[in-house]
Amino acid sequence: MLDEKQSRRHAVHREILTTALETHYVTLLDDSTNDPNLDVSHEVMDILAMFTRLRLSFEHLAGASAVSAQDIEFSGFHPQFESEMLGFARFYMKKLGRHRWLSETLGEGLESAAPMLDVYRRMLAVWKSIGMSKVLTDAEIVQIVAARAGLAGAPPMSEGETKNKAPVQH
Repeated sequence: MLDEKQSRRHAVHREILTTALETHYVTLLDDSTNDPNLDVSHEVMDILAMFTRLRLSFEHLAGASAVSAQDIEFSGFHPQFESEMLGFARFYMKKLGRHRWLSETLGEGLESAAPMLDVYRRMLAVWKSIGMSKVLTDAEIVQIVAARAGLAGAPPMSEGETKNKAPVQH
């Protein structure tokens, strides 16, 4: 018989297997595959990591930023057009407990009213060009926010660019 902690862990493992979230198979079998679901998982993890880095960097500036807290908020994924992304984000955040502050910001929902993936990809391209594992300066945050808005100064992103770069280690 499983105790409460083992029971919760077993439930998470069962969900990993039954929902085909290959990114987390390594947790179970120390083996992974490279199919489209894995690409989606890595892209979502990169997006969530970017918003975490934006928030931490923004807080580090202690109010001395040219952008507002609203400018760096994660908006979620559209349930109709980005359902695979939304499903993975829900699992990753709610079941695995990653990036919990994003859930607090969004409340219970991770659903956006409009498709956001193109916006996030523009932002990711800038973030990856700056350096993904460092505290961002105000100028760097402004660059990423400019990409979100599609403003000049944000470098254009070629199709598939985010898939050609190495994902953030999670």
